[in-house]
Parts: sequence; C-alpha cells; structure tokens
Amino acid sequence: VQIRFQFDTQGKRGKRIIEAKRLKKSYKDRTLFYNANFYINHGERVGLIGENGCGKTTLIQMILDQESYTEGDLWKSDSIKIAYLSQDVDDLPSDKTSIEALGYTDQESVLKERTLLANLGLKEAIITKPIGTLSLGERTRVKLVDMLMKEYDVLILDEPTNHLDLPSREQLENTL
Repeated sequence: VQIRFQFDTQGKRGKRIIEAKRLKKSYKDRTLFYNANFYINHGERVGLIGENGCGKTTLIQMILDQESYTEGDLWKSDSIKIAYLSQDVDDLPSDKTSIEALGYTDQESVLKERTLLANLGLKEAIITKPIGTLSLGERTRVKLVDMLMKEYDVLILDEPTNHLDLPSREQLENTL
C-alpha cells in the first residue's frame, strides 16, 4: 500500500513541520506501507483515511515517537508541540469536575475554558458534575478543551466524533 496525501489548497501555507521520505513500515512478512513521501506545512489540515489495519494508527504512533519505522526518514520540527486525542477517555480523574481537572485558576484562563466547554455543548450543569458521571462524548470534549487551552501546534485526533451526537459533531467542527 502506498500513502498519498491530498492537501486543501486554500488557507495559510508556510513552514514545513513534518516530512516523510521513502517511509516504510513492516512487521516480519507484512508491509503496511512503503515509499511514503509527504510533508505537512504549518496551518494545514490533513485527514488520514483508510481501511482498518492499513497502518493509520501505526503512522500516527510513528509521528508521536511511539513506534519505529523500518526504512526511510521521518522528520519533525524541533519546535512543534503535538497533542494526541485518542479514543480512550478513561485517563481523566473521575472524582473531579471538568473545571477542576483542567486545573486553571487565573480568571482569564477559566473564562476561556468555560467558553470552549460551552462551545462544545458542555453547559454549567455538566461541567460541575464529577467526570466519572459524564458520557464518553462529554469526556472527549473535556480532553479536547484541555488540548485547545494548551495551544499545541499539531492536534492529532483519532476518530474524535465516535462518541458524539450530530449537534456535538457540528460544534466540534466549528470549534476546530
């Protein structure tokens, strides 16, 4: 399988932040991908689409330095901060509220986090309840707000809409 990216031709173009040259990943007798060449510039949005088992998660793990590659080169800018939103939402403290879990205390940050939570459909009645009582979709949104508050350069979202209803999916799109 060869990997190809088609980039959105509109929007800001700029400095390269990730680049792969002749990238290959194999496990014993199975090759997931080979001769993968791509780059991602600052400000671009990229969708990684493919069948189950084709190597999407493996490629993400390689970008996150959680997996090695078989051949080629994978370069990332030294200055980029990468955040990964996985489908696992069980790593939040179940006994704390969303506001407590995010941990901001200064007025400006608390206002920003409350605005982001509200934009994602999490109203006061929800964010003041313990995270353990929230739905998977609500927990996903809390994790996303945490990532947005920290202003990462790259957000890697692994099927972020899995636990969301249609209005929440639309809110997520608008927020991003």
